[in-house]
Parts: sequence; structure tokens; C-alpha cells
Amino acid sequence: RTTWAAIDIALRKPTNPGVLGDIMFPAHPLHCPVAPAPRMKPLPAAARHALAARWRTLQAENAPLRAVVDGQLCSVPADFYDTAILSKVPAGNFLTAQLIGKVLSECNLGISDQLIYRRIERLVKAGKLTQVTQGSGPYENMLRLP
Repeated sequence: RTTWAAIDIALRKPTNPGVLGDIMFPAHPLHCPVAPAPRMKPLPAAARHALAARWRTLQAENAPLRAVVDGQLCSVPADFYDTAILSKVPAGNFLTAQLIGKVLSECNLGISDQLIYRRIERLVKAGKLTQVTQGSGPYENMLRLP
């Protein structure tokens, strides 16, 4: 039997702005069976229905990304994180891996290195970053500001 539960995260201090506590959700947040644990309580039917309705709204928006903004899950455009990525571009030439590392360690966005890499690729295509040399691997490309 599947138990649906809610975790009272109001008592938890967020470790990553943009991430809901330390909780990772699967692709569909309503299909996450969990075992009972401390601070968990059954999720009332009304709350389950409200969450399901919110998820249907997000699906209907059909956005490329969803992010937690001001504590709320919302649809965002593909370039949502580009400003944060560009804010960490070092002076001169740099490796893609260096920029990814700076974004991961300094921005606390709660996103993967792969997403950051894909956005860097798009920033190069858009002319906001310039590829200086092609590395032997994807994270080894040398880049710079135009």
C-alpha cells in the first residue's frame, strides 16, 4: 500500500535557495511513495487535490523548466538561469568546467552541471560567450566574453 505524506519543512532552514529544503522530487511530484519518517504526516485529500491541480496548471503552461521561486514552484523560460551564469564569467579566457564550477559553488541554484553546460552552449550560439578553442571533452572548451 502506498502512503502519501507531507513533510513539514517550515522548520527546516533552506540549504540552497531555489531548492525546497533537501527534498528531490521525481518527474511527477504526486507519484512519490514514501516510508513514514519523523515529521511526516498523512497528506489530506484536499491538499492532494490542490497539489494535483497545481501540477496540471504547470503542465498546461508547457514551459521548458520549472523552478522554485520565492518558495513556489513555477514555470520559467529556458534562459531563466542565464543571468546567474553570466554573472560568474571570469575575466579573460576560461574553461567551461571553471564556469560551471563557479556557478555550482557560488550561486546555489539547485540545478545540475548538465543544465548549466547546455545553457553555456546556448550562450555561445547567441554570441554572449565566444568559444576560443575546442577541448577534447565538452567541459574543456576554452571560452571568453565577446
